[in-house]
Amino acid sequence: MSDGEHMGDAAHDSGDARGNGTAHDSGSAHGNGSAHDSGSAHGNGSAHDSGSAHIHRDAGTNDDGRAGGGYGVGVSIPRLVLVGPPGAGKSAVGAEAAQRLAVPFVDTDTVLAERSGTSVGELFVDLGEERFRELEEQIVAEALAADGVVALGSGAVERAASRLERYVADGGTVVFLDVSLAAGMPRVGLNAPRSVALGSPRSQFSSMAARRRPAYEAVAAAVVDTSGTDVGDATDAVLAVLERPRN
Repeated sequence: MSDGEHMGDAAHDSGDARGNGTAHDSGSAHGNGSAHDSGSAHGNGSAHDSGSAHIHRDAGTNDDGRAGGGYGVGVSIPRLVLVGPPGAGKSAVGAEAAQRLAVPFVDTDTVLAERSGTSVGELFVDLGEERFRELEEQIVAEALAADGVVALGSGAVERAASRLERYVADGGTVVFLDVSLAAGMPRVGLNAPRSVALGSPRSQFSSMAARRRPAYEAVAAAVVDTSGTDVGDATDAVLAVLERPRN
């Protein structure tokens, strides 16, 4: 089984993922505001601006020598990047945040599935992890070189760490959407009987989340726990991170 990007509503995080509207941080961001529930993400019509838009950097290479590590001259970077485990609500919260900000939304899992003509889960099995990650990395590089809101597949952060560090250094904002095992598993369908390629779905979910947590935390300006409430509250919390002053 893939790392979980493919689990849930179609091939990515469940569309009914919820947030609790609290942001704890790396610097303690707090978001609340009134919630409006949504089975699919939607906006409230108000736009929040972000100082991270329209920041540019020169083209370059990745830290490991691969080409394309930098952003081309005149290329904007995303207002916001969401990372986190499966079931955290990256797709739903990201779509709503993008609508409120009036910018494009990119879900890297969705782009990968559309380009391959199959689900990311099937692609992971067919290609193997190494080739899957190479294709995913190309899509992440494209997404980080344009304005908008980006939701990264849950496993993308490990290979994208150096790109995300540069993005943050250039004024970008990464928010880690966290979720408890109890809340996340039903969202990705792991409470229902299903066949899996390897081992217990619960243990895989738990071990993947634990292994990737340091990578999520290393790049995130704040952590928003989405275990408790709805998409609207989680989006309020995420956008509150964008509005706070940068150090």
